Amino acid sequence: MSRWSGLLGLALLTGHGATPATAAPEICLGSGDVQEAIAQGKVIEPKAAIATARQRAPGAEVMRGGLCRQGEALIYQILILRKDGRLVHVTIDGASGKVLRVDPP
Repeated sequence: MSRWSGLLGLALLTGHGATPATAAPEICLGSGDVQEAIAQGKVIEPKAAIATARQRAPGAEVMRGGLCRQGEALIYQILILRKDGRLVHVTIDGASGKVLRVDPP
């Protein structure tokens, strides 16, 4: 069983989500590449990224997420559904676990 399975139905993104026109395009990693990045200590565990995203919208449900490459950086893209029905896209730095962006705020 991979590290991704069982994590609240977290599915890998395949380039979904809003990316500013000036930002480098995102290339999302497959599960094998994600596991390798975790094993090499390049990124935090997915469950830590999920916990960080949930702090931005307590009680929200994680819809999907994934680890993507944006330029040279690895970032987690997590989509959560708030209790009021609004979707929130949270971008988290894969290495540090810090929130980079929340859309909408």
